[in-house]
Amino acid sequence: MDEKRSDDVLLAALIAALLGGTGDPAGYDLLRYLRRRGRLGERIDPELDMLLERALYARRSVRVEDIEDRLNNLQRRISNVSADLYDLTWLLESGGDIADARVQRAVPARMYVAESVSHDLRRRISTAVDELLRSLGLEKVEELPDEHGSWWKRFIFKTKSALTHEEVKTRLKKAEEAIEATYLDKPQAEANNQQAQGAASLIAALKDVDNGCVQVGTLLVVKATDGNGKCAVAARTLTRDELKHLEQNQAILKEPGRVLELLQAGDTTETNASDGQAPAKPPHNSADWDKGF
Repeated sequence: MDEKRSDDVLLAALIAALLGGTGDPAGYDLLRYLRRRGRLGERIDPELDMLLERALYARRSVRVEDIEDRLNNLQRRISNVSADLYDLTWLLESGGDIADARVQRAVPARMYVAESVSHDLRRRISTAVDELLRSLGLEKVEELPDEHGSWWKRFIFKTKSALTHEEVKTRLKKAEEAIEATYLDKPQAEANNQQAQGAASLIAALKDVDNGCVQVGTLLVVKATDGNGKCAVAARTLTRDELKHLEQNQAILKEPGRVLELLQAGDTTETNASDGQAPAKPPHNSADWDKGF
């Protein structure tokens, strides 16, 4: 490589790195490679060499600052969780009732799709759930890594204000009503625009799914498709016994057809194996939901 081409390569990489804000790692890798291989040596102008040093130093500084920010953020989250745990412990020691106490509530969100789905569809489902819950006064505080093959995703949401357990259930009931109204194209007197938009986004995302479950606290949304291609969809606020059974057997969410059958039977204590096929009829409280997408 002659001197002009060497300088051109360096200059291009340097400009790319500087214009990239925090910098394109590939650009910095190229700079380091050229210096390490001695391809630059004394061929470059001293002023250009100084710019190279500044760019590499800035890159190292950004990385250190990024690590520090991540550590500080992690420390804040740990402190918040510790404070919540101490408050909960004191509540129990004081003889308080957790269900009736007004506290910021943690609400788990779990999503399962039986088939392999694209990154875009995973994003759309997650965003729709996030949008719907934000309209109910909940915010996402934790996100666990995806499990691929089929898709299994978990989030933790938290109420922005202090609520009782029953008040959280009431808010999730509004989400159920918004989803049902959106799917059946019914008037939505009880749903605000944000709830309606979040519900519509979730229904639209599930249109591209054959079998899947979305659970948010006491709210369960299920879509299952039988061997004839007929689909059934249900949105239900779970009873206390249903929720208890589900929390003790979370793996059942990975069998949407079976979940739909159990909801239809109204008996979540059923343990017989299922072939994963959806029933011909949707569960109770979901009239006309078998019209298909």
